[in-house]
Formats: sequence, C-alpha cells, structure tokens
Amino acid sequence: AAHRLSLYPKSKILFLAPTKPLAEQHFAVLKKHLDITEIVLFTGAVSPAKRAELWGNARIIIGTPQGIENDVLGDRIAIQDISLLILDEAHHATGDYSYTFIAKQYLKYAKFPRILGLTASPGSDLEKVKEICANIFAEAIEVRTFTDPDVSMYIKEINTEWIDVHLPEEFK
Repeated sequence: AAHRLSLYPKSKILFLAPTKPLAEQHFAVLKKHLDITEIVLFTGAVSPAKRAELWGNARIIIGTPQGIENDVLGDRIAIQDISLLILDEAHHATGDYSYTFIAKQYLKYAKFPRILGLTASPGSDLEKVKEICANIFAEAIEVRTFTDPDVSMYIKEINTEWIDVHLPEEFK
C-alpha cells in the first residue's frame, strides 16, 4: 500500500474485509504501522453521506464490501482514483458477492489498477479457485505454507497426538 501511494501520490488505497471486526482489525494495524494519518474506516456504522465526505481527504480506506458496493452504485466515491484494491478473504469473490462487482468496476475505471486478493482458505475445489481468480482478475498466484521462511517465524509449534476412538455401533 505504501509503495503504491509512493508511485501514485494522488491515489488512494481501498482495503476491503468481509466483516466489521476484521475491517476494524486492519484499520488498527495500518494506523499502527504506516506513517499515514489519512486512514479511514468505512463500515455500516458510518453513514453514506459521511463516507462520501471522508473519501475526499482519505489516502487509505478500509471498509466492508457491501457498503463500498453501495457507494460505487450511488456514485459517492471515485473508484478510478484507487491505485490498489486489497480484497481480504478473497475466497468470498464468488457469485454475486460484492467483491465480484467491485473488482469489475475497479478494473473498468481505475487509472492505475492493481488488485491484491488475500486468503488463507482458497478451497480445495479447483473450479471454485478458478472462479475466484477470474472474479478478481488474478494474473498471478503466490502460495505460502507454514514452512516458508517469511511465514514460519509466525507459526507456533503444534503438538498433535492422534488417538483412535472406536465408536459403538449405534454412533456409527
């Protein structure tokens, strides 16, 4: 996000998360770690008129997808000014979920398009993964596992003990 803002100083970053608590968590982390004061949180608790007002001076907007979809439909935000669209929990980008609509509109109008989809659970169904990739216009996929160097430092050791349990016939 910081890199995109340095490349396109007059642009904005839009970071979406599917729930208000997750959006609030991202808001707190970005406020703590970025030297940018114009970070705003758009959730259903913020009126559409207030979101339109806050949009003007914001550099990074963290929000929930349904509210942003309504703002795009209501022409309250300038989606063309976004240089990075981040979709957290991108596995939701199926069917008529707001991520799908927002990604299409963004790619249609953005001056400097870049979409980053994040998910820890893309699913095991190849067709669903292909649908997600198509809906967010993924050109490249990076996979991380718990053994990758940039991830392993954050993984707590898990001790697993498997215990066979023989169920009575009536439970089977």
